Amino acid sequence: MSMTPTLPERCGHVAPMALERLEGGYVARCLRCGTVGPVRDTSTEARRALLEQGRRNRRKASGST
Repeated sequence: MSMTPTLPERCGHVAPMALERLEGGYVARCLRCGTVGPVRDTSTEARRALLEQGRRNRRKASGST
């Protein structure tokens, strides 16, 4: 699978992501742009946080609030 890298501020973070366990919780990392989301208690919460960050990016890019 080939994916073109994109700028983090334009990425929706809907591409595949890697979930990593850290001290204190989990983070999700977008494999398309490299953005790492916030630390969360569970991997599910980490994934949701990165997806929400992507939704905010898309809203900003489209000019809606």
